[in-house]
Parts: sequence; C-alpha cells; structure tokens
Amino acid sequence: MLTTRLILKRGALPRWASNLVGRAESWILEESEVDPMGKTVRCRTRNLDHVKVMQVEEWVMLRQSSEGQTVQTTEARIRSGFGWGLTKKIESHGLNRFKANVQRSRDGIALILNLLRQSRLQPMALGGPQVHSANLEITHPGPPTSRSSSGVWTTLKSWFYPPSS
Repeated sequence: MLTTRLILKRGALPRWASNLVGRAESWILEESEVDPMGKTVRCRTRNLDHVKVMQVEEWVMLRQSSEGQTVQTTEARIRSGFGWGLTKKIESHGLNRFKANVQRSRDGIALILNLLRQSRLQPMALGGPQVHSANLEITHPGPPTSRSSSGVWTTLKSWFYPPSS
C-alpha cells in the first residue's frame, strides 16, 4: 500500500532565520509504503519550499525483528545552499533540531503501536466480524515503565495539552 500526503507544517523560527524565510510554515511531502508480507513500513518526508535555505529529507523504516519486536531506523539529510557564510550555521541548526526531536518521534510511534495493539483487544463498535485485509503484525516492547499507569491516551493528550503551572 502506498500513500502520499501533503502536509502544512507550522512552527517557530529562530530569530536569525526569520529574515531569511519570512514565515514559519512549510509544505512537507510524505510518501509511505506498507508491506504487510515483508512486515515493513517505509516513510520518506521532505520539505517542498524554503529548499535554498534548508532542505530536509527524512527516511524512517519500521520492521519486525526476529524476536518479534519493532526496529525503527531513522536517517536524515539536511542541506543548505544559502551561502553567505550561513550554510554551516543553517545545517547545524537543522541537525540539532532533528536530534532533539528524534526521541519524541520514536515515543509517538511506540504510542501508536500500543494504541493499535489495544484496539485489537476491543470489540468493534458497530458489531459484526472483524475483517483484516492486510494484517501487519509488528510489536514493540512497550513504553518505558516510568510512564504513569493512566495509559497511552493520557500521554498523548499531555503532548497537546501540557499541564498548566
């Protein structure tokens, strides 16, 4: 199964970049492939605009290990063709942002895998037999034990609605 999505990403820019880019949003192209027979998921994302300032390509692959656990491989390429002595600063900023967000991304994938696993245990809302046309059996060791016992929905909500001080 192949999917392609066009995503508008919004975020904050560092002060030094606001004059180069002008707006803190970018169109992202995401191409995904699910191979249920090979038990793999591949995803490639790349920005479509601001590519002269910074072009980011990311590849993520999820596959089932021989022990039945999910193995995630993530690669990224960050390039700038801006010049004027700012190329290295721009690429370094992009790499640092990527490194800072990689664990959060992995936590999100673990959360989704756990939600999928839990949903398989729930009866269907509309009743009737459950039919799977392509069953991708991937497992994950689960979230770290330091998480609260209130469940994955609470964790997911906390990402969007952080506790107020």
